[in-house]
Amino acid sequence: YQRRVHGDLILFETIMDWHNRQDVTLEKIKMQLTSRGIDTLAVLQKYFQDLEMDQNSLISALDFEKILSKIGVFLTTQELRALYNVLDPSRQGKLSIQEFLNSLKKDMNEKRLKIVSLAFQFLDETGKQFIEVDELVKRYCAEYHPRVKSREKTPEDVRKDFELAISLKASKGVVTPEGFKEYYEDINATLPAEKDDYFVNLVKQTWNLTEAQQFTAPEHSKKLEAIFFEKVRQKTLTKEHEGQTLARAIHYVDSTGTPYISVETFAKLLVYLGCILKEEDINALYSMYDVEGTGQLPCETLISIFATRGSGNKPNPKPNFKLRAEFPTQAIDKIRKLLISKGYYGLRSLSYLFSKIDESNSGKVDRAEFAWAMKESGQNLLAVDFEKLFNYYENQETGGIDYEEVMKGIRGDLKERRRLKVHEIYKLLDKAGTGNIPLEDIANAYNLDKNPKVVAGQMTKQQAMDEFLNALGVLHKGVTLETFEGFYKDISPMIDRDDYFELMLQNSWKIPDAGKKVTFGEKHQQPCLLYTSPSPRDLSTSRMPSSA
Repeated sequence: YQRRVHGDLILFETIMDWHNRQDVTLEKIKMQLTSRGIDTLAVLQKYFQDLEMDQNSLISALDFEKILSKIGVFLTTQELRALYNVLDPSRQGKLSIQEFLNSLKKDMNEKRLKIVSLAFQFLDETGKQFIEVDELVKRYCAEYHPRVKSREKTPEDVRKDFELAISLKASKGVVTPEGFKEYYEDINATLPAEKDDYFVNLVKQTWNLTEAQQFTAPEHSKKLEAIFFEKVRQKTLTKEHEGQTLARAIHYVDSTGTPYISVETFAKLLVYLGCILKEEDINALYSMYDVEGTGQLPCETLISIFATRGSGNKPNPKPNFKLRAEFPTQAIDKIRKLLISKGYYGLRSLSYLFSKIDESNSGKVDRAEFAWAMKESGQNLLAVDFEKLFNYYENQETGGIDYEEVMKGIRGDLKERRRLKVHEIYKLLDKAGTGNIPLEDIANAYNLDKNPKVVAGQMTKQQAMDEFLNALGVLHKGVTLETFEGFYKDISPMIDRDDYFELMLQNSWKIPDAGKKVTFGEKHQQPCLLYTSPSPRDLSTSRMPSSA
């Protein structure tokens, strides 16, 4: 006890160490919030708003206690007094609602952070480090939320809460990794520490993460990989490298000669090599190599990784299988940045160059041709960057590279939603159903009425049409679905939002029944028609449209 004297009155008051009691009191509040179905700070804030209290309100201690009671949170007198000491440090008799909300916030522990990180990686299919709010809402599996399964809430209520909370974390219609994390920090703020398993299951179920996609800590994954490699290294002869050892081991556990390794065969391989791991560790290690999640890991890929990482006892610069070195991030980033700076057809121009070089339509170019294409497109790569780039994509058997793989590395692949829309438009254009649309039909269907260069008088419609067909790359033949899809693969990275991409497609072609029209609110600027840029040999004057 602390003794204070005011005149003749002796007051005794309990000294309460808030820092020692803080966690206990906050955990009690979170437990009661959770039991009342309040799963995020956004929902809690709405309770205050319904009581006509905003976050900046200052209220008396008595009113604060009444509000907590209405929400369903009940604390002892000592716990309330401890809370007042924090929320009203100046002893003015007024408490801050914002301070109360802030006091609930606490950094997520490692387990919760990891599953949140995995969920964003899983959802961010393009790797652009942002996801549209509409896309998140569409993919959110409210029906799998624990509250719905326990029949405490309806899927509609859960989805409504999610839309409210995630929209507060968005900027210009998209959510970044930081915004995604902040959303779950708000859930973390109302969920007791003992509810880790609930939190993990909540994230997994609402985003439909499968068991194979469960998160494994990076440090643990590295440890598993190190164990795997060490076991292979121990069986590697002096004059060989680890890739050869692994190739023999794969053949031993699966003598059928199949070019792929299933997770079951992978488990047998680990046992043969002396790696006795738990099932979840086996799945996590397999997923590290099966990056596309197909369940069919190419033997060549796995062998190449080990050959590249090998001890170097016997250098093998030209093995019979393809060596997969570290992805040439720096070179790819340089190429992408320059091409995008040249406008809508910047990426398309490189595809055009490759196709012009590849007169045999083999899909491949040799080293000299690849170097020429890089130079012709304006790339000024350092020698080391060029070597990393070429070595990564080189086919060791033919000595050349598949240029579509290079383009995929630069601009990614077409998202499924966009690919389906492209196919839909193509089918509408291919009236005869032959799979090869005549140029005359393409020219008649392509819409030039809103082309800003035509409207501004900078070029005629014929010039704009010639430019478009040149970029399409079909000046002397019809348009196949492969060509049509390839064209939009190169255009797609220039348009961030899926709905903009779909509207651009619909506006680009004179097709009355091209599907339901996409609409936007007044605050969104509609993307203009996909316009043409200078030909691949005159890209220096190209500019990205302002609406992109």
